[in-house]
Amino acid sequence: MNRSPTQTSFYGAVRADPLRGRLLYYPILQSLPGELEALGHASATAWGRMTPVIEVTTLGGDPMTISPHSPLARLGKSLAESITPEHLFFLSFHERMRGRVIEKLLDQCLAYGLAFVPVISLQTLERADLLRRKVGFDRGVCIRMRLAGRLHQTGLSLGDQLERVLDATVGDAGTADLLFDLGYLSQSPGFRPEHVIRALEQVTSLERWRSAAIAGTVIPETLSAVAEQDHVVRLDRHDWSYYLSVRRSSLARQLSFADYAVQNPERPAGGRGAMANIRYTTREAVIIARGHKVTAADHAQYNELSRQIVDDEGFSGKDYSWGDQEIARFAMGDRAPLWQDHWRAYGTSHHLELMTEEVASLE
Repeated sequence: MNRSPTQTSFYGAVRADPLRGRLLYYPILQSLPGELEALGHASATAWGRMTPVIEVTTLGGDPMTISPHSPLARLGKSLAESITPEHLFFLSFHERMRGRVIEKLLDQCLAYGLAFVPVISLQTLERADLLRRKVGFDRGVCIRMRLAGRLHQTGLSLGDQLERVLDATVGDAGTADLLFDLGYLSQSPGFRPEHVIRALEQVTSLERWRSAAIAGTVIPETLSAVAEQDHVVRLDRHDWSYYLSVRRSSLARQLSFADYAVQNPERPAGGRGAMANIRYTTREAVIIARGHKVTAADHAQYNELSRQIVDDEGFSGKDYSWGDQEIARFAMGDRAPLWQDHWRAYGTSHHLELMTEEVASLE
């Protein structure tokens, strides 16, 4: 196997030339309360192994302006409460978010002294001038490239797309990070790891880039596609197993690992009628304990779902993470919260600790 160039470690690095070092984990987290709360509870060990990708999004459609009552009005404050200034992160905005809204959100982040690398893609290339004007590219840029939908083709080259984005931003691959995105992988993905490898082989001088990672998830947009009500199911983690296959290949460099934690890439729909569920990751599978429609007094339902997770052989123990501690507490009968934000936080908390540990074990 070829020895890869080192990856960029952003831990403790708020400079224009982030430290290079270890293999990292890039969790792609939406800017919603659950994910940010989990990030705020991440251990120092986890922070030393990860660089989060924060995707700014909303539950509904994208606003023309930011309402004072919108969570977007508190974005800078919310991020600052979860990510301290010594931690660099990637900042991405939903593809349909308008430029003038993005501009105001960037002002918030800068006002709170947050240190981030902007994310751009071929689909959002028109934002390059806005990002250069408001933020600049002193810390480089993260280029996000979709691989989903292209992997059935042979001889696919991503070079032209990458060069176009690179030319519009930093110009030099040595100051840019690559995030290859597989998106949602069903339990029958329709392509194999060798298709991913073949696509990545078309990227010339892959070793020149500052860092490179590949992302995916097996969490569907709606759990009804994989789990009946009041059932526990296991989803095979193709995102992780495909990554390990790519890692064993002869690519010019080793890639870091990225995923969407316990969420689907699409933003949650929100609203009434949500079904109770807990999502819990192991190395081989995602355990989904799915209940039924949440009612105002149905705390016992989440107590039972918590017990199902704790009784599973894949449970890591109550001391493994903040999220594990909370799930174990509710399994013992404490009054369980009903809002899905809480359970998204607990599942994400466990996931961050597990995946930073797994990535560390590879090095």
